[in-house]
Amino acid sequence: MTLGAILLLGGLPFGLAVGGIASVPQAFRMLDSITEVTPSGTVTAARSGDAFYLLAQDDASDDAFPAECSATGPSGERLHIQGVNSGAFSSEYRGNDYVSIAIVRADGPGDIQIQCVNEGGSIVAAPAFNFVSFFTPFFWWTIGGVVATVAGIVLVVVGIVLLVRRPREVAR
Repeated sequence: MTLGAILLLGGLPFGLAVGGIASVPQAFRMLDSITEVTPSGTVTAARSGDAFYLLAQDDASDDAFPAECSATGPSGERLHIQGVNSGAFSSEYRGNDYVSIAIVRADGPGDIQIQCVNEGGSIVAAPAFNFVSFFTPFFWWTIGGVVATVAGIVLVVVGIVLLVRRPREVAR
């Protein structure tokens, strides 16, 4: 019954805590995949359709429109660079605030060569936020916490039933 109570009270909080901690490495991987593309840089797409935001320093974003950027896909074809709202994606990188100016999508898996000319500061490429890969560890650890909590409930109920059905000594 003690194990059941521990699982009941600690299963879900433990799953949530460990799940949150397990998401931290994915956040660092996302930060590590930011690449400076002024004057040029290479990003790697895992599959067709992977998106990369082009970000300019916040104070220079008005001057840095993607017309001065070009991208070549893994197949050697020139990729379309689409302008986006500055609120679509923002990040801090090396102590500077960056906002999105454009997005480029991969036409297949492999390296994408991006070249940007910008007098107003550096431009970086960052992968679009992938909700599924970021929250998958959190989800599975939370499910594990729920399973542990349910197991705790079952063990507590079984323990109570066994205590109630235990033969008692009759007082004389």
